[in-house]
Amino acid sequence: MNTIPQNAREDKARISLYGETQALPETLASLTAAVASLRRQKTKADEDVAAAREDWEQQNVLLLERQKLYGEDLARAEQRLRHLTIEEYARTGNKHPAPGLGIQLVTRLEYDVKEAFGWAIQHVLCLQLDKKAFEKLVKVAPLPFVEAREEAQATIAEDLENIRPAYWKEEDGEYNEH
Repeated sequence: MNTIPQNAREDKARISLYGETQALPETLASLTAAVASLRRQKTKADEDVAAAREDWEQQNVLLLERQKLYGEDLARAEQRLRHLTIEEYARTGNKHPAPGLGIQLVTRLEYDVKEAFGWAIQHVLCLQLDKKAFEKLVKVAPLPFVEAREEAQATIAEDLENIRPAYWKEEDGEYNEH
């Protein structure tokens, strides 16, 4: 079983490597090392949380089963109560058939989507651009009013540990793993 720090405040001070007081490294090599280390620490923390959650769930299986069953029973009972409340309203017209129960009248609209879309186009109202589909289309069929320009976007390898020996130099980095 993984250990969980007893004092969260002490642990926070140890984990918060780059808070208000400590600046991030400025070189590619040292910042790459920092990201790799932080990813490792985050993965370890995720594993610790998952293990603790699994342990807790195993220790509390009866409590969790009870919660599930009460939730299912509650959903069925609420559905039945709503049904009976609507039946009582239909029978009496009373919007408050019992204390804590009420009827709200809501308007539901039913319409043919194609007909509604035709109306929207004709009246130039209620139209919204499907940006994702439009941009996909413009990439294969350029339009004169759309300008395509390239811009740099940085990527970071998932596994920085495997590139470490080839890329990082001891003299470049000042990052120390805690």
